[in-house]
Amino acid sequence: MDIEQPVGNWKRQANFTTYVGADNKQAWREYPSPRTIDGLMSQWLDNLNASLAQPHTSQEAASAYADLHLSFVTIHPFFDGNGRMARLLANLPVLKSGFPPIVVPQEDRYQYKQVLSAYQNTIPDLAGLSDLKQLPDNREKQHFVNLCQGYWRETIELLDKANEMQEKRS
Repeated sequence: MDIEQPVGNWKRQANFTTYVGADNKQAWREYPSPRTIDGLMSQWLDNLNASLAQPHTSQEAASAYADLHLSFVTIHPFFDGNGRMARLLANLPVLKSGFPPIVVPQEDRYQYKQVLSAYQNTIPDLAGLSDLKQLPDNREKQHFVNLCQGYWRETIELLDKANEMQEKRS
């Protein structure tokens, strides 16, 4: 294990990603500083626990998923695996409310990453983020919510078909 890339612990050094900007040129994005991760993740966990403390309608569950997912990948607390963890953890309130999980289809992964990137591009000082209240509630965020709801509709339709088939067998 590399001390600068700890598995299962918060990142210890700054991490970056590349993206294609609106000008169609490749650019670097620096995620929040390791020194802010404890505070940001404490806020994120408070949000998760608050969401888990109450049952949700389907609309509220989809919104909770999108908020938790988007803020987690924006914090980017780990060296690697942030997207996988976000997709898993953000489904907890959805599942607790009795709904099937929201699944990002493999074939849609490029669009999913583009929408996440577009949202992160609206954060003026992502590397300096120190409070989740600084995250914008804007049209890019709504685009992500809509995308997640579309993925969820596909899952619900698949489950409905499976239930219909099961009823016919019975």
